[in-house]
Amino acid sequence: MPLTGFDIDPCAAGAAAGAGTIEYAPLDEVDVSAWNDAILSATWNQQAPAGVATWYAMPYVQGTGSWTEDQQDGEQGPHFRVSVVAVLAADTPAVRGELDRMKGRPCLLRITRSGVPLLVGTPETPLRFNSRFDSGADGADTRAHRVTWSGNQLRKSPGYVPVF
Repeated sequence: MPLTGFDIDPCAAGAAAGAGTIEYAPLDEVDVSAWNDAILSATWNQQAPAGVATWYAMPYVQGTGSWTEDQQDGEQGPHFRVSVVAVLAADTPAVRGELDRMKGRPCLLRITRSGVPLLVGTPETPLRFNSRFDSGADGADTRAHRVTWSGNQLRKSPGYVPVF
């Protein structure tokens, strides 16, 4: 089923004004043959990655985003366990439908930090999406979706920044 992205007013959804945005491109919508590995060099950030026609936007609550790339040693050498996590403070049938369509799909991510877009994942090592709903049942709980993209990469992402 095709993705539609999130058309959410962050203020109406309970997120603070100025909420951040994670952009994602499902791998099945990326022209892998047009992907240019050279964009992973130090100067790629001024270019739109080749082969990605549409970046879908997901707003997240400012200050809830984290990005980890932990080095793991394996039989074939080191790799990096990547995880990007944030809180989506919206819960409507449309939001749940989009989250359901995203589950398990391999994606590329683009996170903008200080005006600089940072790419996470490659067509060879995409990240997979998952989410969990927190009901907000306890007084201090947040009623929101905790969204996660995770996977393994052969090298650290260029421009890796642990918190966004």
